[in-house]
Amino acid sequence: MILKHIDHFIRAFAQNITIYSLLFSAACGSHTGKETDRAIEQKKQAAAHFDTQPTNEIWLTPEQERLADLTTDTARMREVGDELVLNGLLEVPPQHYARLHAPIPAFVKSVRVKEGEKVNHGQVLMWLEHPDAVDLQRSYLENTARIIFLEAETERQELLAQKQATDRRSLEQSRADYQSALAQRASLEAQLQRLHIDPARIDPKQISAEFPVKSPFSGYVTTVNAFPGQFTERTGELLGVLDLSHMHVELDLPEAHLPHVQPDMPFTFSLTRIPDQIFDAEVFSIGRELNMDRRTVRVHGHIEREKDPILRPGMSVLARIPLKSATRLSVTSGALLQSGEGWVAFQKIAPGRYRRVALQGAYLSGPFDALGDGIEAGSVWVTKGAGRLDAHSSADSEHADGH
Repeated sequence: MILKHIDHFIRAFAQNITIYSLLFSAACGSHTGKETDRAIEQKKQAAAHFDTQPTNEIWLTPEQERLADLTTDTARMREVGDELVLNGLLEVPPQHYARLHAPIPAFVKSVRVKEGEKVNHGQVLMWLEHPDAVDLQRSYLENTARIIFLEAETERQELLAQKQATDRRSLEQSRADYQSALAQRASLEAQLQRLHIDPARIDPKQISAEFPVKSPFSGYVTTVNAFPGQFTERTGELLGVLDLSHMHVELDLPEAHLPHVQPDMPFTFSLTRIPDQIFDAEVFSIGRELNMDRRTVRVHGHIEREKDPILRPGMSVLARIPLKSATRLSVTSGALLQSGEGWVAFQKIAPGRYRRVALQGAYLSGPFDALGDGIEAGSVWVTKGAGRLDAHSSADSEHADGH
């Protein structure tokens, strides 16, 4: 009897354990399902947030905004323009830079200069060789001999014509042959001079296939793209020579400041990467064509110390042109960023929301940034941390492309 009661108790206990296990599993499964649904919903919301965010806007969380350490300023009318700050480049006129090619397809015999070396006008930079150079010299010598013969024949025909011992047609033919030979000699001389071969010094006993490449002016060798044994066509650049005797600065002048900048105005500039050295310059000319994308005009400036050895073509500069003060819609400096599309800045349109705006006619002016055309007074702009927002914008664009 006692054994039956014990057996009944054990079975009842086992059944309860099984029921509790099933209930616990169901509860856990339900909880896990809720967690999974919540994660999926969060992903959907994040995707929707990304898809609805305009491509020119940046949305930051409060924590991201705090870490970005942004400072803003409200656009308002200020007296600006005590000095106009412009970006530019150092350049040389096109006629002061030469890209040298082979006048005819040829082999490189020897190279006599290296990159960065100073060269003089007419100096031999390399030697080329090709059988065509021999053919040209031979043709010139043959033509010279033929001219001597035709000249004598023409004189003989003229004497015979005076004595009426020949017909008029023979005299005219002799004269035509002589003039044709003279024209051919002029053509051969021009071709030889392109090879820097003096026709007057051609020796019939020592005709050479070699001819030099000479420097068209004094300057510096910028590139050397040749080596002995190389075969080069006429389209291949062999050497570059740069004349630094006339360096100038090219500046981008905003359209809004065209009335304020005139030729002969003095200004100063510094190298972007070496800001501690200041150079004096003068406005020489102002371009007539407007860059429609940036709304700027090119200003050509002459440099007082244009032969300073630190100056190099292609260096970026920051120029400062003194101007009379004028009332402009502006914010404190730091808002404007230079990009491929000109000046850009970031406008704060709501807490955590910033819009990247391409500005027309904007410019730097001492402690202020003039915002240019089409900007409303009272708009708020980032003046500290704009570069970080721009980097964040670029990263978002790459992410969007990958998405």
